[in-house]
Amino acid sequence: MTWAKPISRKTWWGVIALMLAGLALRIFWILRQPNDMMAAGEARRVAISLATKGSFADPFYAGQGPTAHLTPTSPAIAGGVFALFGVDTPASSFLLATWCLLQVFASFALLLILFRRLGTPSLGLLLALAALCLVPIYIGNETIIFRYWDAALAVNLSLAGLLLFLKLDGQGDPGVRWMVVAAFLAAATMFVTPTLGVGTYIAAGIYLLRNLAWPRIMLAVAIAAVALTALITPWAIRNYFVMGAPILLRDNSGLQLAVANYPAAVDPVDPGEAYEQRLREVAPFFNQKLKTKFEAAGGEVAYNRKLAEETKAWIRAHPSEFARLTARHFTEFYWPRAWGFRHTGTGRFASERAIFLCVISTFALIGLGIGLWKRRRGYIFLLPTVLAPGLIYSIFQPLPRYTYIVYGLLVFLAADCVSRWLVERRRHASEKLPEAPRQASA
Repeated sequence: MTWAKPISRKTWWGVIALMLAGLALRIFWILRQPNDMMAAGEARRVAISLATKGSFADPFYAGQGPTAHLTPTSPAIAGGVFALFGVDTPASSFLLATWCLLQVFASFALLLILFRRLGTPSLGLLLALAALCLVPIYIGNETIIFRYWDAALAVNLSLAGLLLFLKLDGQGDPGVRWMVVAAFLAAATMFVTPTLGVGTYIAAGIYLLRNLAWPRIMLAVAIAAVALTALITPWAIRNYFVMGAPILLRDNSGLQLAVANYPAAVDPVDPGEAYEQRLREVAPFFNQKLKTKFEAAGGEVAYNRKLAEETKAWIRAHPSEFARLTARHFTEFYWPRAWGFRHTGTGRFASERAIFLCVISTFALIGLGIGLWKRRRGYIFLLPTVLAPGLIYSIFQPLPRYTYIVYGLLVFLAADCVSRWLVERRRHASEKLPEAPRQASA
């Protein structure tokens, strides 16, 4: 494989400057946040339960009991820090903030490496990094939320997988060692964030079909199955004995389905208010009065099952409305509405952030389409990684923060699209310039 040319010293200085500016901006933001910004939802509650009671429990309210509402990786890391250094002590807050920022900037570095190897011009690399570092529309997630939630960790795992597929593509049989590495990267992505893991597995399948004969494909699939089983089995066994149900990853699909599909969601006058009202109706985290109803249903597993059955019955009775909602949810994943940004964090600059992401998604998908049409190397692996999460989330209500798992790819694809166009335009302009007349010799 021929790797991209090394980045010029001037570009490297630009990368370093942007990274440092982005880091300073986020540290300044952390220092100015009030204490009530540290809540971070269900994952933080579970981390505290792990640290204080040794139990993966209580995501909705104290005393709720064991949970499989979310996958364990990031809450377990935060819980371990709390157990060692205390809940919300200066030491634990510093370590978790460092861990959060490390994940974010590691993903920026991986994106730079990936798109440099995809052939993005230096201008595009700097434009994309400037957008991520200096226009941080997810700054609350990148400084607070990812201390407990897993999106940034999953992004890093997914990007590592894409880099591996790009490295091995066209090189023939990679050998068992690389098969094992790829299998565990894909399995880890799937375990941490299933919506991104699906895209990673599709990209892996594309790689296998492009590069290996069927006997070796079967071997790679067997290795992948063993890797996924090895990661999921301990958690699934825990869920079977603790939750009393065969839960492989999470049990919250019933709640998420109910939040997204209901009569008032079809043609709401105020989509944001309709969503908030629906949360108060069905989500115990947002309405402590649901505790009685939650426990009467039989706890977390039974409550989710009940919501799933009710919602599926409504979907069967209203297929056209469900189709409309699904189509709208898909567009909201890539082109979010302002109300989604108002739902989480401070809600400031909601319209501006929504417009920015809509523009990014538009140029990114145009650039992805052009890259596929021109058969640019590696773009075929980006296709499922970018689109699979949006398709999966389309049956749920995607908030803008869910898009973070592909946001970095969208930003770099958009910058790649714009920078390639500018470079091509400059090249055509230079070709049209008339040659300078030769001076007559004396």
